Amino acid sequence: MQTAALVTAVAPDIAEQLIALDTIGEQVLAAPERHLCQAITGDALTPPQRAAALGHTIGQPIRYIPTLLDAPRAQSVDFADTVEFLDNDGYGADVSPLEHSTQNSRTS
Repeated sequence: MQTAALVTAVAPDIAEQLIALDTIGEQVLAAPERHLCQAITGDALTPPQRAAALGHTIGQPIRYIPTLLDAPRAQSVDFADTVEFLDNDGYGADVSPLEHSTQNSRTS
């Protein structure tokens, strides 16, 4: 059996703010007026956490394999620049004020 892997040049300690399309639909449909001109939040996961979450979802382990930035740069300079941005600056969106609002909309 072949082992699945998440291979990325994003540093292992960098949490990326992610959101599933289903989550967007659930939140907006639950309270469309609340999300007019508002951010919709998702989980912030590091690459090892993403690999673990994906593995849990598909029911088999997924290894996280870090790679040097040279590999993606050889395929796409723009993509490599994006990875460098995430590793150094990132988006830094402060979603903490929205987390309470999101949790309330899921339970109501």
